Amino acid sequence: MEKILLKVYSVLNSERAILEEDANIIYKLIYDEFKKGNCVELDFSGISYINTAFLNVAIGKFYNTEFGANFVDKHLFILGMEDEHDRNILEKVVSRAIEYFSGDSEKIRRSIEKILGEKSND
Repeated sequence: MEKILLKVYSVLNSERAILEEDANIIYKLIYDEFKKGNCVELDFSGISYINTAFLNVAIGKFYNTEFGANFVDKHLFILGMEDEHDRNILEKVVSRAIEYFSGDSEKIRRSIEKILGEKSND
């Protein structure tokens, strides 16, 4: 298993992560690495604007694939997302995806902490 660094800015050649077609490109790149069993470090450095629609497609969709929440928790790491607003959007995307696809609130909390690199205070 390898760790693959995927720089969103380099792939999109843009400071904005807002278009569905761009999100699909990121999704496909992550998907291909997940199929190989690799971990992905998704780096948002240089991205100045992210919207919910982009994150739903690029990340949220994984919670309804053959990979599921447990795999995503262990294989996807978010880097360079320094803006608190963007982090909040990602938290909402992840929690809504997990809730929608599994209905497990504890799984939601753990997944958010893991992909954002936070430790639980429990």
